[in-house]
Amino acid sequence: MTSLPAQAQESPPIANLRALPAISPLRVFRSAALHRLGAAGREALTNLDLAAVIDLRELGEIMDAPDELEGSCASAAWISIPLYQGPVPLSTPIDRVYRDLLERRQPQLCAAVSALARYAASGVLVHCKAGKDRTGLVVGLSLAAAGVSRDIIATDYARSGSALPPEYREHVTAMVQAAGLDGAEAATAHELHLESPPAALLSALDFVDTTYGSVSEYLHAGGVTAAELDALATPLTERSVQESTS
Repeated sequence: MTSLPAQAQESPPIANLRALPAISPLRVFRSAALHRLGAAGREALTNLDLAAVIDLRELGEIMDAPDELEGSCASAAWISIPLYQGPVPLSTPIDRVYRDLLERRQPQLCAAVSALARYAASGVLVHCKAGKDRTGLVVGLSLAAAGVSRDIIATDYARSGSALPPEYREHVTAMVQAAGLDGAEAATAHELHLESPPAALLSALDFVDTTYGSVSEYLHAGGVTAAELDALATPLTERSVQESTS
């Protein structure tokens, strides 16, 4: 069994594929959608030896580009949790998209974190289309609940935009042009789909702290159990105990 290091190779066989930082030995990975993998992508999935894959995309997105798990991790549980529950936003400001998800899709976000926590020890990968926004928010909430520092969370999130492949960037540009967007609207759309500014995720996490008291309280209110929260926090808890007794 092979695991990816937190700092994955510059051009992984699957866009945005990498391990979550600072929670080893938990085996939690993130990526873009698992379609059109090719031999290298299928080999990468096989080596991860996943117990579950969490797909955050809408049903239409899944139908257009279904995950290709056969031959790489066909035995893994495939868990579909569409986050938007409707159309994928095109040119909404990124801060607004994250705030809307937190306010309107708390049950879905918490279901994704619960699934991630349940399979964290045995191997789980969470993804959306680009592996940036929906995945970034679920990962950010999970890492924050685990006690990972906001600096580490923001640094990991910031990698997502720059890791998008040229063909995806071309796809977004064509989509924006087809929608007739220009000027400020086009710039907003490009930021939403192609960039990962740390301030956007940090602002979302700050909103949770201010509104709900803490990320853990937000998740618990949305159905994440105490045992699942403990499972996420175990690595840092054990590390703290080891450091205090050394």
